[in-house]
Amino acid sequence: MVRCAIIGLGKIGRVFTKAISECQGAVVSAGCDINSGSRDLFSKKNPDIPVFENVDELIREAEFDAAFVLTPDSCHAEPYIKCLDAGKHVFVEKPVGNSIEEIMEMLTVTRRNSSLVAASGHILRYYGINRKIKQMADAGEFGDIFYMEGDYIHNLLFQAAPKSFNPAMGYNWYLEDEMPMVGGGCHPLDVLRWFIDKPIISVYSAGNNIAFPEMKRHDCITSLFNFADGCVAKVTALYGPVAPYAYCNNIAVYGTKASVWRDQVCYDHETGWEPLQYEKYDEKHGHGFEREVEDFINAINVGSQVSTPVIDCAQSAIAAIMATKSLEAGKKMAMPEIIIPVQESIRKPVNAVGKTTAMTY
Repeated sequence: MVRCAIIGLGKIGRVFTKAISECQGAVVSAGCDINSGSRDLFSKKNPDIPVFENVDELIREAEFDAAFVLTPDSCHAEPYIKCLDAGKHVFVEKPVGNSIEEIMEMLTVTRRNSSLVAASGHILRYYGINRKIKQMADAGEFGDIFYMEGDYIHNLLFQAAPKSFNPAMGYNWYLEDEMPMVGGGCHPLDVLRWFIDKPIISVYSAGNNIAFPEMKRHDCITSLFNFADGCVAKVTALYGPVAPYAYCNNIAVYGTKASVWRDQVCYDHETGWEPLQYEKYDEKHGHGFEREVEDFINAINVGSQVSTPVIDCAQSAIAAIMATKSLEAGKKMAMPEIIIPVQESIRKPVNAVGKTTAMTY
């Protein structure tokens, strides 16, 4: 049985708590949050689970095998690093980190603890439609992929509400710390990277701060990413649209043999679009978080490779950060060189600590 600690007891933390409690082979054994209000609310709903005020106290006094870091974006690095170095497996929400400096430190610690499972919350890799596109790409069905796009179009104006103020931090982190391409755009960007499995070499961005002026950074950003093989990808993040969430994230993949647009596929331009056949999934929790939980727990229990390894997902966060830097600088930006040896990107098998979970996707 994998004993899990929840670090960050806000809304997402409470959802993950429920998802873990329903996952075979896992149990929530502790909670942690610097916000006393969040700790009190969590304790009312989970009176038998001990809660702690900080990560040092959690590591010193709680019994757990794995940590779920579900804190604000700018607060991922410290608990991630401390828990890994304490010998705990770690799941960290996306983005892996909010700055290149802290991501580099997180990668160093990840490589130092390569026997532990380190996963990130890139949920789109678990969606049936994206898994189908990945299978097509790996099988060469697209031919040479030369253009891709994806959007994070999500009305998040509610994040400016007074209730979003975090008394423990002393400010509203959504407005002050979040970078839309990093916090939201990283979702479609990550699956596009995953499809093509090539490094991004440069990015150019444009945007504005018209729809959600309360945000410190531009709430509208469009970025063009150049891949090493010549492929170009466009990713847009909008936080203040008068529109519902973008259907299928407007994912599109264009190749020399086939193309996909949302949930449609085309093998011949004269025949046109036809429905893409893929395995559907009924979500049990918001965004289907249970799929991430099951994969993470399964990787711990049987020593398998997790679908969203931090060592890879960090590249998506870095590219998204560089896209933000491009917008702020008003010029094209090259990606920093981050060399990760192949043998270090694959986690070494570990001894199982329980039985495998029943995978449901």
